[in-house]
Amino acid sequence: AYRRALGVLVAALVALVAAGSFLLDLDSLTGNRIFTPVLTILLTSANEAACGGFGVIPEPKKLSRRAVTAVGAGTAFLTFAAICFGAPLTKALDTVNWAFFQAVLTFMPGACMLTPGDWSQWVRVYALARCEDWPEVICCSLFYACGVGAWLGSWVVPLDWNTSWQKWPIPGTRGAVGGYVLAAGVLIAKLAAEERGDRRRERDEAAAAAAAKAAMALERAAAEEKAKEASKSADAVAAEGEKNRSENEEGSKEVEREGEGEADGKDSKQKEEQKPRFDVNEENWWMYM
Repeated sequence: AYRRALGVLVAALVALVAAGSFLLDLDSLTGNRIFTPVLTILLTSANEAACGGFGVIPEPKKLSRRAVTAVGAGTAFLTFAAICFGAPLTKALDTVNWAFFQAVLTFMPGACMLTPGDWSQWVRVYALARCEDWPEVICCSLFYACGVGAWLGSWVVPLDWNTSWQKWPIPGTRGAVGGYVLAAGVLIAKLAAEERGDRRRERDEAAAAAAAKAAMALERAAAEEKAKEASKSADAVAAEGEKNRSENEEGSKEVEREGEGEADGKDSKQKEEQKPRFDVNEENWWMYM
């Protein structure tokens, strides 16, 4: 979302500057005095639309109040800073005009992206440059890039080239635009790289999760196969035990039958032995005839 919002803001800034260069003579103070306030107001609307459209504003309902406070305080601060750096007092209106434009470039993103009402965060981001997340990095980078760009652009003001675009605040405005575009381009590239890294990490995590799921499925299949083998082994052991038990029972029955046969044989033998016996030599043999 932040990458898209920055891309829209950079595209809007470049398009507006190109349109202003086509319609007005931005190398003259008159064209610059007309175009800069218009550009500033349009950029304010572009910030609100881009940040709101991509959902990077914490509290959209109070954005207008925060924007007025941030841009107003930023204009006063940047006017004072420009005078301290040598801006001519005879061009105070041009200095305020430049400060208003610079405040929109640098402090409007803070009004849109930073936590509402947390002024310690503003001090930490803008004064101490201690950033903890991407909104803070964006605001801090744009602030210092625009400031350095305006400062470097203003180096041509005291030179004796006698050109119209050399007069204050035209070089400062162009330097601020250049610094903004450069910093936004670097931030967009870093955000794109981070998004690619996140997508790559998500793909790797998804692949790892799929591999883990496949491994779990294989382990579960192997466990089921082992359970089936164990069940088959248990069934085989049970069948073997049943077979042995049946054989033992048959053996016991056979032994019992043999015992019964031996008992019957003994009984028959005893009965045979109990029968009366005679001797033919005896005198009463004829009684048995």
